[in-house]
Amino acid sequence: MTSFQKKLLGGTLAAVILITVAAAVTLGPIALRALTGKPSTPAGGPRAGTCWATNAAAAVTFLLGYDRQVDCSQQHVIESAYVGERGDQSEPDMVSSCSDRVKEFLGDRYEAAQIQMYVRREARWYSCDLAVVKSLDGNLAGRTGSLKGKAADLAITCGAARYEQDQVEDLDWVTCQSGHDTEFSGLYTISAGNLPDDDEALGQAILSGCLKTTAKYLGWSDDELEESEQLAYWYWGADLGQAKLGYRTFKCFASTYDEGTLTASVKNIGTGTLPLK
Repeated sequence: MTSFQKKLLGGTLAAVILITVAAAVTLGPIALRALTGKPSTPAGGPRAGTCWATNAAAAVTFLLGYDRQVDCSQQHVIESAYVGERGDQSEPDMVSSCSDRVKEFLGDRYEAAQIQMYVRREARWYSCDLAVVKSLDGNLAGRTGSLKGKAADLAITCGAARYEQDQVEDLDWVTCQSGHDTEFSGLYTISAGNLPDDDEALGQAILSGCLKTTAKYLGWSDDELEESEQLAYWYWGADLGQAKLGYRTFKCFASTYDEGTLTASVKNIGTGTLPLK
């Protein structure tokens, strides 16, 4: 589930969108298996570079995607980028290991690409699994070919937000040269030692980080962004429980107000005129 809430900070006009995500990448297998059944598992775990196809015609999540192993040149949904021995590693240890291995595999952080990561945990092994997503909160997408080295090809740039009343439901990927209302402004990672005690405090901490990240992306000062009546900033990421498990990197975005449309990128716009229509 995903929740969005617009609110004012410090009495300014800079509305931000608070986001708490519990998507497929953060759901443990126990809860999903209660609904879907145990996926097929090769003896001793899959090999790195294994791809998985599904016959499902409807929406696909990670646990529904482990239908059968195929060559990655064939149509598939999931790719196992790394497989390691579980041993006595904790959940945060496995998530941290997967984040590092996946970055090496993709050529950049998966959080900056149209890619989800899932840590599949079994008794003796764990795998760092990847899939392309159709939108920010979308289902997994089928593809052919390995994701190895493909982070740049699938980099998040701009999007068109889908709203329900005053809440954002999802963000569709679009190019920055087309009409859009949202731009990815960068990533913000909070250290494990700086995690607060509740979700509200976490939200404020991430917003502070994304304020600086987004202002830098625009070539503005923090105050200029907070006081802007044309652009808002917001984040997308895990809740506190999942952050404690290691999902501590958040996506930062800049968006227009009042359904305004940007006709070009606002990266490093500085003192220039925003390309709004």
